[in-house]
Amino acid sequence: MFKKVLFLVMAGFVSSISVAADSDMKTTTETFKDWQLVCVEQTDKKVCEMKQTLVNDKNQVVSVISLAKNSATSTMLQIALPHMVDLGVPVYIETDGAKVADLSYKFCNQVACFVVLDNDQKMLNAFIKANKGLLKFQTVAGQSVSLNFSLNGFSGALGNLSINK
Repeated sequence: MFKKVLFLVMAGFVSSISVAADSDMKTTTETFKDWQLVCVEQTDKKVCEMKQTLVNDKNQVVSVISLAKNSATSTMLQIALPHMVDLGVPVYIETDGAKVADLSYKFCNQVACFVVLDNDQKMLNAFIKANKGLLKFQTVAGQSVSLNFSLNGFSGALGNLSINK
């Protein structure tokens, strides 16, 4: 069942970006070390996000961390996690071995459960300065899940992230 949930999480993200099948839409992807910058452009509108997909030791997708700019000074960081997480237990984030935050879930939909941070400069600074991160969450069955992620390329992708218009 957990594999099915993981597949649904990833399918939701791929379908949201893959809408570019329209002939007047253009999708571009750039890689900055361990981060991807994906932009979808149609007519005068361009929407970009940088992201990293987190996998478990069996190489199955478990989470996606993404960041978008809403304006020159505003960002939105989103962490997508599979269903069946314990919504009462915060998501723990650390960078280079130091705790950064305990984060509450914002909402769940048919694709995943989400942590959303608007304009969190403390988190961005921690990601910019560090080399590696750790994300921990708990399932409703009481299983603790730890996922390592890389921050190599985060600053490069962030520097090329355009404002969503």
